[in-house]
Amino acid sequence: MVAGTNYEALEKGPGLFDGSPLPGQFGNVSIAGHRTSYGAPFGRINELEIGDEIVLTRAGSTFTYIVSEEPFVVRPTSVDVVKTFDNDSARLTLVTCHPKWTSKNRLVVKATLVSTVTPQPPTRYEPAAPQKSDVLTAGWFHDPAAVPGVMMLATVLVMIAVIARRLVGRGRRAWMVYPAAFAVFAPVLFVFFGFLTRLLPANL
Repeated sequence: MVAGTNYEALEKGPGLFDGSPLPGQFGNVSIAGHRTSYGAPFGRINELEIGDEIVLTRAGSTFTYIVSEEPFVVRPTSVDVVKTFDNDSARLTLVTCHPKWTSKNRLVVKATLVSTVTPQPPTRYEPAAPQKSDVLTAGWFHDPAAVPGVMMLATVLVMIAVIARRLVGRGRRAWMVYPAAFAVFAPVLFVFFGFLTRLLPANL
């Protein structure tokens, strides 16, 4: 788990929302994570059921939360799901995109700290600077600075494919042209996807 829910943070792992307490503390520990990319840490949270355990570890301590509700879906504007309204309880909220590969809605899982653990006073995560995007409301194309790079690299990829095809069409040997073209195509494709992910919803 990392601090923050912008796209740079969520590339590293599930991220703690601004103002969230830490695991094991009073309040609503709210965490967002990718459902389909960057290892898809929240790829199967839709399978969680009431009574399932979610285990978080912080500073050598382990905290177990019990799922208290069936996973449910909210609109991206429903930011209240990650806020703390009861300072006398210790809860956990997991958030990801829904359905998979879209940013139309958000899938939410709620859990409660096991009763045998005494919650600690909250130490809320507050970023030193404002986040670039909020995972609940940010949708597609939330980083417009990546658009020129995506367009340029897409053009290069198409050009590589067209040139390779024309060379083969003019009599060049395919077993020589295609491997050479792939050697150039592959690294460009890797960089292309790096830019493309910056246009995806932050926790897709």
